[in-house]
Amino acid sequence: RNPAHDRFRGFNFPYSQEMMKIFHKRFGLHQFRFNQLEAINATLGGEDTFVLMPTGGGKSLCYQLPACVSPGVTVVISPLKSLIVDQIQKLTTLDIPATSLSGDLGDREAGRIYMQLSRKEPIVKLLYVTPEKVSASNKLISALQNLYERGLLARFVIDEAHCVSQVCFQVYTQSAECVQTFTFNPPTLILQWGHDFRPDYKKLHELRKKFPQVPMMALTATATPRVQKDIHNQLNMRQPQVFTMSFNRTNLKYAVLPKKPKKVDEDCISWIKKHYPRDSGIIYCLSRNDCDTMAESLQRAGLLALSYHAGLRDGEREYVQTKWINQDGCQVICATIAFGMGIDKPDVRYVIHASLPKSVEGYYQESGRAGRDGEISQCILFYSYTDVHRIKRIISMDREGDGHTKATHYNNLHSMVHFCENAMECRRIQLLAYFGELKFNRSFCKEHADVSCDNCARPNKYKLRNVTDDVKKIVRFVQENCEKVGSRFGKTAQQNRLTLNMLVDIFLGKHPAPSQSALFNCEPVKTAVSHRPGTKSAKVQTGMYGMGGAYSRHNADRLFKRLVLDNILMEDLYITNGGQAVCYISAGARATSVLAGHMQVEFYETESTSSIRKHKAAVAKNVSQREEKVKECLEELTSLCKQLGKAFGIHYYNMFSTSTLKKIAEKLSCEPEELLQIDGVTEDKLEKYGAEVIQVLQKYSEWKLPVDDPTDNDGDGWIDTRAGRTNYGEEDDTESTYFSSRPVQGQKRKKAPFFKYSKRKAYGNTGYNSKGRGYGTSKSRSSSAAGRGDWGSAGEAAASRRPGFLSLPTPQSHQRPFLKPSFSSFG
Repeated sequence: RNPAHDRFRGFNFPYSQEMMKIFHKRFGLHQFRFNQLEAINATLGGEDTFVLMPTGGGKSLCYQLPACVSPGVTVVISPLKSLIVDQIQKLTTLDIPATSLSGDLGDREAGRIYMQLSRKEPIVKLLYVTPEKVSASNKLISALQNLYERGLLARFVIDEAHCVSQVCFQVYTQSAECVQTFTFNPPTLILQWGHDFRPDYKKLHELRKKFPQVPMMALTATATPRVQKDIHNQLNMRQPQVFTMSFNRTNLKYAVLPKKPKKVDEDCISWIKKHYPRDSGIIYCLSRNDCDTMAESLQRAGLLALSYHAGLRDGEREYVQTKWINQDGCQVICATIAFGMGIDKPDVRYVIHASLPKSVEGYYQESGRAGRDGEISQCILFYSYTDVHRIKRIISMDREGDGHTKATHYNNLHSMVHFCENAMECRRIQLLAYFGELKFNRSFCKEHADVSCDNCARPNKYKLRNVTDDVKKIVRFVQENCEKVGSRFGKTAQQNRLTLNMLVDIFLGKHPAPSQSALFNCEPVKTAVSHRPGTKSAKVQTGMYGMGGAYSRHNADRLFKRLVLDNILMEDLYITNGGQAVCYISAGARATSVLAGHMQVEFYETESTSSIRKHKAAVAKNVSQREEKVKECLEELTSLCKQLGKAFGIHYYNMFSTSTLKKIAEKLSCEPEELLQIDGVTEDKLEKYGAEVIQVLQKYSEWKLPVDDPTDNDGDGWIDTRAGRTNYGEEDDTESTYFSSRPVQGQKRKKAPFFKYSKRKAYGNTGYNSKGRGYGTSKSRSSSAAGRGDWGSAGEAAASRRPGFLSLPTPQSHQRPFLKPSFSSFG
């Protein structure tokens, strides 16, 4: 913890009692995660704040809870429409008034939102906009100016703040793959994910000039220390309070597996069937064609897979995305790297990279789309050095990038290759060190065997050798025998174009192809080498041929790749007439340092992947009968949420998260009072969905365990607010002052929630009537349609929505009546 943040800890602020009431009642939470409370108190105190938390760390609560406490409107600037839709959907299920202003809103709908913003006390608490909207809409700026002058502009929130930085990651992606979210034109082959990622983010510094007294909060999951400083400067933040967490995703298990380029689809299929035959996952591929081929292979193997890339029409991409998010006929999505940005699907159990990512930042972000619900998930990378040549070809063909930009991307690529080639060091330590986190617990994987990375899980059989003498001979051979591609002068008669694999063959003394016989074949140098009958024999003076006889092919290959990564050797890219990328070896910038004795080279020899002993599969433990019932109940609850999600037109995981469902299933209690002790369960949610959930739980009530002590804490840095709670808790049914000015029609009753006395029939039956809720037969439903809109068709329902808010979770069929959130009824 940072001692400078001590003043932001605790619950002794004027707003604390009201904040905790909303925290418990509205969000259904009982514990703050690390740094959440401090960040919330800082922004409520009017400070500029910078929040760096990994995916799943709870960034959203850091601004959503303050928005409910502060008078006025919190403006959230978010880069992706899909992310905005998902956030508003979550807030809607919590009955928190949120809306968005986007370019695809009709004039009438947008007009209603502007009308609400101009009211004396706007009901809207969170207004989501894109950076393009802020930059281009004078009407929006005027509305914000009006709020500012009346003291009702609470704060600006910059989500995905790394997009602001001019020194941000520089991750390359094909522009054609970005079309589903952005407006880039396909002719440019490559785009830079730095400040060019969203140009309008660069203009957000003007907000500080126009609204100098409005506090600002910037949030991101990925930012190096250099990027963090740049974000502060770009946004003109005033001495921001910086709240950071470890980049470590504690529930992710990392592994790098050898890739057989022509059989990678078979390897993906066997891995998925072995580990997650029925769970959601993502497979990232390098090209559109790779996506289609992978999806077809998975389909033939009986897996529900679809491809997703810019070659599909907008409607097709939306269809694929929706089916995958809702697990409705799509289990695996095979996509290019553009997919997933802004997709907050929590129960992705695995992310597979079927090809090499272009940077460590890109890999961290893409792999981070797994396990957002906190459950153990796996990140698999199939690695082959041939992918390096493919990516280098893409970088070299970028007509927009200058020499410096391309060099940056080559360096990023080499960092990713370093990560894959490093078979000794913990994967987590490598990732975290890249982001400047150098004090991470190096024993983490050993202490948490269930999420141990591949390097920590395998036996430590490494041998450190000083190979400087061998490297000197390799460098001399390359200088004398390897032609520098593109060099007009200095080529000698004995120089040829040699690839890395050819050099490894020479080093090991392998039989060469006939065309290279004059160069390869030589009298043995300290190593007996048999030669192909009938070939020439000419001594190579450097003595490199066969010098690596003591090396295995695996280690010799690793050594030469290491020399390329350390810039002792370098690969020169050459594009053939057929468009194929070939990399030829020449001496690198640090070659002279090795020859001069200024640089020593140490190398870890390891066992090949095939020789490493495979660990025996863990013996399946005996599962108790109750554990089986818990698993059975969880599957039934998940299925129920998917049904309800379809009926209400919302993502099923926005009703109850995976972790919440898991805790409900573990309790096997149908008592509302006990369910309300679970994070993510609120009275509002029980009123909306409780009848069906409780009906499922009643079948398992005999397996219920005794009630646990709610004050138990696992000591992981969370702040449990249930211990020592004051009288603003369960017995105080009064609403927050900022939610109390709603029409009486939508307010909660003071008496017990309906699920304590309502005996409704099972989901899907339409003949029930719920006392006091307006539920009834089709006859009574039609009579009350004026206040809620007719449910006869989606078009008619859309026409009756008020006052331009994002589509409220209204049933998509006549199977189940629904109580709309109270904030939807404006006067």
